[in-house]
Amino acid sequence: MTGGELDLFPSEIRLNSGADKAEWDLWRWLDSFGLCRSERTRSNVRASRVAYCIGLYYPSAPLESLVLISRFTGWSLLIDEEFDAGPAGRDPAACLAAVTGLVDVFGRAAAPSREAMPRAATALWERLAPRRSAAWKARFRTHMANWLWGFYTETMDRAVGRLPDLPEFHERRREMFGAPWYLDLCEVAIGVDLPDAVHRLPAFRALSAAVADTTALCNDRVSADRERAVGYFHNAVCLLEHHRGWPPDKAAAQVDRMITEGVDRITAAYRDLPHQLDRSGLPEQAVEAALRCADAYLDVVRGNHGYHRTSGRYTRSELLPPGADLVEGFARPAAQGLSAAPEPS
Repeated sequence: MTGGELDLFPSEIRLNSGADKAEWDLWRWLDSFGLCRSERTRSNVRASRVAYCIGLYYPSAPLESLVLISRFTGWSLLIDEEFDAGPAGRDPAACLAAVTGLVDVFGRAAAPSREAMPRAATALWERLAPRRSAAWKARFRTHMANWLWGFYTETMDRAVGRLPDLPEFHERRREMFGAPWYLDLCEVAIGVDLPDAVHRLPAFRALSAAVADTTALCNDRVSADRERAVGYFHNAVCLLEHHRGWPPDKAAAQVDRMITEGVDRITAAYRDLPHQLDRSGLPEQAVEAALRCADAYLDVVRGNHGYHRTSGRYTRSELLPPGADLVEGFARPAAQGLSAAPEPS
């Protein structure tokens, strides 16, 4: 484990050397499924620099893992844009149909689909699942389902004209940012498969929760202008503005304080973990894997900070999304649906 003070927001970035190759592969993969079709969508995804992001999150991952996680992230980015900026984010029926179809892919009995987005998800899962234990797959399925169902919850909020209060939002935001399944993928990136007992340790649970909360808040802090521009207010900064009547700068300062509190939680849990592992009764190999995974979680925090500080998606105002023309259109009522994309070669 890392000794001394934890530097979670370093000035220098640490990038996986395979990021460029993973980015090239991502575009080949998206094109093979007919995804990311419009030039505006492609421009937005290019600005997002997906494999650069993943190369920061998982700086030591082997290329094969980096490629797979980058594909997952590119796929998830298109879903995120669909429900943030597209009409399905305000149409519960369309959202429900799309979410159900995607959740089923990660279940045990998904029917084959001709639609591009579920087919891409199936390809991802078929490549990942055979390598992982039953316990890991169960956790990942739960975290992925919680993330996807979160879009439906937010769509219902918009449909009835409500915004969640701050305690409700923070409970939901941990899953909606997707951090739990990104943390699951840390195990893939470093080549371990942790037993359930590790995930039950109080310090490991606290570390996972604190990392998820803090990375989500960092995202909210830098994406508030972008999300406000498309009428998306499920953001800690925007909700503070709404519920407390604060100006943007005061709301942003409060989120900064919340991030600092999150760092304190991460530090405390990380420091407690070795002692709990010593008393856990777990075999030495599992203890070593848990400590490596804790370090990988810190890499995610550092990578998240570095990405948001340097990505054009957040630093270039001209890339603020203009609305529904950014989205794939996969989540529409059946009468308006697009024809299925061609089968990938």
